[in-house]
Amino acid sequence: MSILDKLHSDRVTVIRSVVIVDEYGGAYEEQREILSNIPCRLSQKWLKSVTPGMINSSAQEYKLFVGLNVDIKQNDLLKVIRKADGAVYMFKASKPLAYNIIKHKEIALTEVSENEVDYGA
Repeated sequence: MSILDKLHSDRVTVIRSVVIVDEYGGAYEEQREILSNIPCRLSQKWLKSVTPGMINSSAQEYKLFVGLNVDIKQNDLLKVIRKADGAVYMFKASKPLAYNIIKHKEIALTEVSENEVDYGA
């Protein structure tokens, strides 16, 4: 077991839009679970300050670390479950950046959050 394997204590499910062709030749897109329960590490990079106004808001930046063999593409939806507290996060993936010295991929994330939506574990 490598040091990275020990650090990848969180889990990610990869959801991707795929084109489906029906029996009449019509095509439509559908969200499909491509991978599930993949070891990963979620990192919280920094918190932008609260922006005052009608609705106070703040922005959080996250990164995801996975093995080189994990098939994550730009714009995939990622459901991450933290081992520490069981919290569930939904993100949209940026283009993965691969590293060969310490073999892993690093993915900048955009949080996908909707009011009153429970993504569940």
